[in-house]
Amino acid sequence: MAGVVKDLQRIGGVSLSSFFDSNGYINASIRVEDGNVLRGNTEATVLATTKSGVTTKSDDQINYNAKGALFFFQIASSPASDSCNVAFSIEGKDPVSGTYFTMLDDATEGATSVKIYAIYPGIADTESKFTAFEEMPLPRTYRARITHTGAGSFTYSVGAMYVN
Repeated sequence: MAGVVKDLQRIGGVSLSSFFDSNGYINASIRVEDGNVLRGNTEATVLATTKSGVTTKSDDQINYNAKGALFFFQIASSPASDSCNVAFSIEGKDPVSGTYFTMLDDATEGATSVKIYAIYPGIADTESKFTAFEEMPLPRTYRARITHTGAGSFTYSVGAMYVN
């Protein structure tokens, strides 16, 4: 036990008392590596319902400790023109340079619909339940990007369910 306490004391920025509950037992909801609270599967609004006719990017999203996520892209309304489309993508952020890289990119869509995407290490979609998926971990920081083609406004939203 003394070795564990010494190891815990070496962790910077986290109070040692936060690792123990009121009975003196180790608090299993704190990660020893960085002090983040462990979360189960959680949900988030990546992009609130938006009406737009131009390419839209969400704010940076923080993935605290999930391995991956399901993304729900809902197109609530679309223009009448067949030449107007939107394409969905998820972009990870390089923690050093701050540049974004495309992790998941889907074909254009013009009709109202709900599309489900998955990013998760080791995923296999043998029954075609997802619109598209990528077999990789979700990075700490990412954003959604909706790219428009043609002149016309769409109303859409993006939700996420983080999966451990």
